[in-house]
Amino acid sequence: MAQRIGELLVKSRLISKKQLAEALAMQQKSNKRLGEILIDLGYIKSRDLVRVLSKQKAIPFVALRTQMLNEKLIKVFPERLLYDHTSIPLYEAGDELHIALGDPTNEKILEELKQYTDKKIVPSGAEPKRILRLLNKYFLLEQAERFLNEEA
Repeated sequence: MAQRIGELLVKSRLISKKQLAEALAMQQKSNKRLGEILIDLGYIKSRDLVRVLSKQKAIPFVALRTQMLNEKLIKVFPERLLYDHTSIPLYEAGDELHIALGDPTNEKILEELKQYTDKKIVPSGAEPKRILRLLNKYFLLEQAERFLNEEA
């Protein structure tokens, strides 16, 4: 059985047992997930949470860089889907498509992404803010190019 995220965060020394207890008490009074509460409290960063969630799911964590943008693969998926699920396709390897996810625990994302490819989707965890920055970089550049081409 997989360890619970709170236990993994304590074991990784990212939070204390006292901080975990505080967040768990707050969770009982809200609809938020434990990780969100810990981030809101300033005890962890989203990058740390995704790193531990990736470990929990036994998938790699990827430190995304601009050079990893693959325009051909990004175009396969609807823009809204990638933003809504904080996900970005990275590369193809044989019959596999590797995708970075801001929430590697959300199985629904994988099912929705599968609708757009025949390849087996291989998830990785990645820092959500970094995924959104890369999506912005790609889609805003695409919009600017379209606008400039219309003006010409």
